[in-house]
Amino acid sequence: KKVNKPFHQEWTVPYHPGKIQAIGYINGEKVAEDVNETTTKPVALKLELQNDVKANGQDVALLFCYAVDEMGRTVPDASPVVSFHTNLLGEVAGTGSDVSGHTPVPSLTRKMYAGLISVAVKVKDIEGELKVYAQSENLKGCSCSIKLEK
Repeated sequence: KKVNKPFHQEWTVPYHPGKIQAIGYINGEKVAEDVNETTTKPVALKLELQNDVKANGQDVALLFCYAVDEMGRTVPDASPVVSFHTNLLGEVAGTGSDVSGHTPVPSLTRKMYAGLISVAVKVKDIEGELKVYAQSENLKGCSCSIKLEK
């Protein structure tokens, strides 16, 4: 569909399992693309580091934790309770999701919302490999290794 300024267009698409793709063009040149695919039930957790950190005792590693299906796709309606811990090179400073609940930010356990939860880990001033672990009942847990250098 042609989009008029201010470059926003909405329309209703009937739900059908499968894949939906949107491609944006300006003057015939592809400038944006997004694909969404129907997922199955979550089977595992996946951690991804979002920033660079150094072994300085001040940096905070921000990681996103996703619930994924057997094909590795983020399950957008997953809401498991997830627990986090680390090895001796870091300490969980807080967890968060888009749920407005009563769980304190420093909690090591939090309910995921919309298939995503974040965890902040304060790194120590020791070089080595920081390991961050995520666990949830009935889902395969995961870990993320972060190389810390000064």
